[in-house]
Amino acid sequence: MTKTEINQKIVDAINRHNSREAAEYYAEDAVVYDPMYLEPLRGREAIEKDTADTIRAIPDLRVETHNMLEKDNTIAIEYTVMGTNTGPFVSPEGDVPPTGKKVKVDIAMFSTFNDQDRVVEEHRYYNVADMTG
Repeated sequence: MTKTEINQKIVDAINRHNSREAAEYYAEDAVVYDPMYLEPLRGREAIEKDTADTIRAIPDLRVETHNMLEKDNTIAIEYTVMGTNTGPFVSPEGDVPPTGKKVKVDIAMFSTFNDQDRVVEEHRYYNVADMTG
């Protein structure tokens, strides 16, 4: 299976709102750098919680992939996250109350995989202010 096919499985799991399944494609000790957090997410469990928290904040969450490029063990992805912010966002400063607004966030991401086809490191790039509409 290619890395882009694996990434599509992650997106499909998120679109089904299955954070556990999405996290299964990450290594147990994966590290994710996300601008929402001061420190990186460390470990599959933290990544699953982050996905679940995002789904809680945007219960009608949909992810749409636009471009994916694969080279060796790394993929670059452009995608859009859409939905309505009707739940609180978890942030380092505490929960951010929902706005009730539509959210549309363009995200760029680079993911590196190990030899077992699990994501070991991921860098996400987006405007955090766009997440709350």
